[in-house]
Amino acid sequence: MQSEGSFPDVFTFVSCLRACVLTGLADKAQDIHAEIERKGINKNIFLCSALIDAYAKVGLIDIAHELLDMTSITNLAAWNALISGYIEYGYDEVALECFEQMKGVSIVADHITFACILRACGQLENIDVGREIHAEVERQGLVKSHVSIGNALVDFYMKCHLLALAHQVFNMLSNRDLITWNNIIAGYLEHGCYLEAIQCIGEMSLEGISPDGATLAYEIKACGNLKDIEKAYKLHSGIIKKGFLEQQNVLGGLLITMYIKCGQLSTAQILFDYIPTKDLASWNALIMGCAEQGHGEKALEYLSKMESKGLHPDAVTYVASLRACSCIGAIYVGIELHIEIERLVLSKENAVIGNALVDMYAKCGLLHFAAEVFDRLPIRDVVSWTTFVNGYVEHGSGDIALHLIELMEVEGCLPSIATFVCGLKACAILGDVPRGQEFHSTIEKRGLLERDISLGNSLVDMYAECGMLATAERLFKELPSHDVVSWTALISKYAEYGYCGEALQLFEQMQSEGVSPDAVTFVCSLKACSGLRSVNKKKELYAQIHRQKFFQKSHSASSTLVDMYAKCGFLEKAREVFDELLMHNTVSWNALICGYSEHDQGEEVLKCFEEMQHGGISPDIVTFILCLQACGNLGAVGKGLELHAEIERRCLLGAELVGNTLVDMYAKCGTLRRAQNLVDNLPLRDVVTWTALMRGYAHVGEVENVFLAFERMLNDLVRPDPISFVVILNTCSRSGLFGRSCTYFDTMSNIYGISPLFEHHSCVVDLLSRSGQLEKALGTIKFLSVPVSPIFRRSILSACRNLGNTEFAAQAF
Repeated sequence: MQSEGSFPDVFTFVSCLRACVLTGLADKAQDIHAEIERKGINKNIFLCSALIDAYAKVGLIDIAHELLDMTSITNLAAWNALISGYIEYGYDEVALECFEQMKGVSIVADHITFACILRACGQLENIDVGREIHAEVERQGLVKSHVSIGNALVDFYMKCHLLALAHQVFNMLSNRDLITWNNIIAGYLEHGCYLEAIQCIGEMSLEGISPDGATLAYEIKACGNLKDIEKAYKLHSGIIKKGFLEQQNVLGGLLITMYIKCGQLSTAQILFDYIPTKDLASWNALIMGCAEQGHGEKALEYLSKMESKGLHPDAVTYVASLRACSCIGAIYVGIELHIEIERLVLSKENAVIGNALVDMYAKCGLLHFAAEVFDRLPIRDVVSWTTFVNGYVEHGSGDIALHLIELMEVEGCLPSIATFVCGLKACAILGDVPRGQEFHSTIEKRGLLERDISLGNSLVDMYAECGMLATAERLFKELPSHDVVSWTALISKYAEYGYCGEALQLFEQMQSEGVSPDAVTFVCSLKACSGLRSVNKKKELYAQIHRQKFFQKSHSASSTLVDMYAKCGFLEKAREVFDELLMHNTVSWNALICGYSEHDQGEEVLKCFEEMQHGGISPDIVTFILCLQACGNLGAVGKGLELHAEIERRCLLGAELVGNTLVDMYAKCGTLRRAQNLVDNLPLRDVVTWTALMRGYAHVGEVENVFLAFERMLNDLVRPDPISFVVILNTCSRSGLFGRSCTYFDTMSNIYGISPLFEHHSCVVDLLSRSGQLEKALGTIKFLSVPVSPIFRRSILSACRNLGNTEFAAQAF
């Protein structure tokens, strides 16, 4: 244009700036700005507003704000562009500051400004400012005159977890468009209210508003989470009839995920095969869906197929593949993926991938590797911390988990709902009621209990786990709502503590209040029936379980039923359910194997392991640990050696739990040289490692090696725990080493600050009795001020018999 002798005017420049916005050309916008300055027309208000709008929309918000300050424009459109730009690029706090600055120069906000500010308040969960804006727009009558304000209000309340208020505003709106409906549907979906989301979609159709791609995406997600296969088929059919599947490829990926969540992996595979263009998104849907539903082997198989088609993984693929490794313990594949991620420098650029790596190593038991990745993360957000904390909780290290939460708060990272759930689980593991009460107080102060039902459930479970059933039940009654998890937490603990009648009453009450039991609830109630020896009730529950058709609902529900039957000792029933499963995976095999292991049926454990391998299912860390424990209990050192070789082939020896279980297995089998060599070569040795070795030496009577292992543990700067002192004191007792026993007892109490437990006193009483110091033994028992245990009585009576001192025996008891 300029080369032909025509020169741009204000309108030309405005058009060019709009083109820069559409194409995202920030550099070109700056070139145009320079040209405007050169021509001396930079004072034109219309042109300045267009420049501010362009800079804000292409991400150069600082320049936009600077330009606004320099020109002192009182144009509302420019201020709205600036505020909108800050929100668009995640600077919500700055947007609110900008709004205050705008009011300070007496510029009156309009419906666009208010809609933007409500969006910022929702993202910040700033309820106070949002409610002020709500009152103002009501006063000005903007809610009735502008549908965008109503939409923004619904979205704001949903993002602030105030679902009742969102629904109240929604019902009051006279004009509701597609955006209004999508906002409330998305909100319900985000908060796990899947039935409500589907009901809204039905109401929307009745009002004559047709769904768009976003609405259908929400409905697909809701169906998947409800695992409603009949609704899923109907929805899929409707999407095909309306031709949406051809128009929007993303729906194909969502449908694949939906079918996998409904336990229909074969249907998902058929759908995937029919997708005309198999892009990265559809492969990711298949891989992620399989990983999230526990089909890790399938997920990694699809990853391999995808790469063979010439497609390269993206961040989503890597996250899904790492999750697959986590769920089946495929640490070798996980390490390969980690190497590839490091080569592409993805973990530093993408926080989600870094968090997935931490999660993968933690779930595979390689907590030291998880710690290394965590320490190298460029940004440690609340998700990173919570993932790391959860790793220690999952492995029973509640003390470390609580310490990490303290460090997290010191670094200024505010715990999320998920963090508190992990913290409460840690308290339950440790029986740490005071710390649990601290969490409870903080949760209530932050108003989180009303926002998420999982927190209330975790609190009920924590108190119940710590034996405070009355507190748990009182809290349960105070919760704003109850779901199957909260009811089951209470039922299971009542049954566990022997209050079987109360457990069954709660089970009946739960159903009378319209909450359907799941597999876990049923099996906990069966356990209560066993406690009451109620055969008729048990038959009634079995019939109810059969009517619920868990096998048809989903693989995960059936696996849960196997797990719960096995844990409660109904092993025949567990095997029966397991055999009826249409498909077996690592999770379902582990559930069965764990049941046999917990009930000391080692031969069945190893039989299951053989069956599992013949079926082509890959064992994970949990499987190996359970099988090694069985080998140790059975003295099956040959099978233990085979498992050891397989563990080394899979690079699993770095997992602390695996190494410790191997040491324990060799020690129990009496092959102490192998156990010692293994300890010497382990990358990490903790108190469990050394105690397993000490116990092994004590079992075969190698007393000096017990003491030597204890000294080596101290030289390793490993702090002994109460169990290691039980082994030491018991060794002294059996060897008649009274002086040495006293030294260790004092060391335990005075140097390590460990309060003596019943087991420690028992060792001392036994030693005093064996050495003929019966008066001291009896004095120790009386000093404890506890009822005379059969163990104490047996120690003294046995010593009296050996010493021929029947008179003391008669006097003592």
